[in-house]
Amino acid sequence: MCLDHKQALKIYRDTGAGYPAIPPGANTIANHFKIEAGNHCVIINQRGFAPAAIDNEEQVNGCAVAMVLDDVPDDVAREALEKWVTEQLEIE
Repeated sequence: MCLDHKQALKIYRDTGAGYPAIPPGANTIANHFKIEAGNHCVIINQRGFAPAAIDNEEQVNGCAVAMVLDDVPDDVAREALEKWVTEQLEIE
C-alpha cells in the first residue's frame, strides 16, 4: 500500500517522528519505521521535480509512505520495502 503526502506525514508523525528532512545536497530521503500496529513502513521525501498538472506516475515532490500489510517476519518486510524503494527510485 502506498499513501500520499498528507496521509504519509500523519502516519509518520503518529510514531513520534518529526518531518523527514532531506539533507543538504540531496533530493531524496527514505526512512524505515514501524507503526503501532506493527506494520513495517518506509517514508520517502523528494524535492526538485517540476510540478505536474496531472498524475502521470512519475516521481514528484513531497512524501509518500509504503506499508507492508502482510504478516511476515521483520527481515522479510524490511527487505521487501528496500526492494520497492530501490525499484521506484531507480536506485542501483
